[in-house]
Amino acid sequence: MSQFLSSIIDALLAVPLWAGIVIVCLLGLIIWLQRQRTRDLRKARAVSPNLMIAPLTSLSRQQFDMLLTQAFRQRGYVIGEVPVGQRSAQGSVDLVLRKSGEYFLVHSKAWRVALVEVTAVRELDQAMRAQHAAGGFVVTSGSFTREAMGFASGRKIQLIDGRTLRDMLNDTAGLPTGVQSVISMGPPTVSKRA
Repeated sequence: MSQFLSSIIDALLAVPLWAGIVIVCLLGLIIWLQRQRTRDLRKARAVSPNLMIAPLTSLSRQQFDMLLTQAFRQRGYVIGEVPVGQRSAQGSVDLVLRKSGEYFLVHSKAWRVALVEVTAVRELDQAMRAQHAAGGFVVTSGSFTREAMGFASGRKIQLIDGRTLRDMLNDTAGLPTGVQSVISMGPPTVSKRA
């Protein structure tokens, strides 16, 4: 009888020990995978900032321009050359977009500014009139003052604030957003914070 009880006890102890080993191994694998994912995200951020984990203002000007160009291309615009007279650091045009035989100007010099003043919108409006552009975009990672929003209202200038810009860029990357794929020249898109 003692032999029978001993075999039952051994069987009962063997199952929990085996199950415990499996559970410990699975937990170890899960922890390792989480650490690996964290390491991979850190490496990716160092090489090429991801808009989901890096603020827009941490991008270099070249990275920002490349992402903005891709976002407009995805929406059917062809990127043209900036007119020679507008290429200076004080120039109001950073990109020229062509679509359906018309062209549009983009002002993104204030892309790192928290609150864009009306001056940037006025500069773009003057450049649009001088170049006979069909419309224009002022792009920032921040938001716009009420005066800037008022000036753009009724003009063919779309204000793209930080939230809309992030959604545009995420949409370009194939991430789900609430931003439409086609940018219209309707009322300006602005932040309610201003």
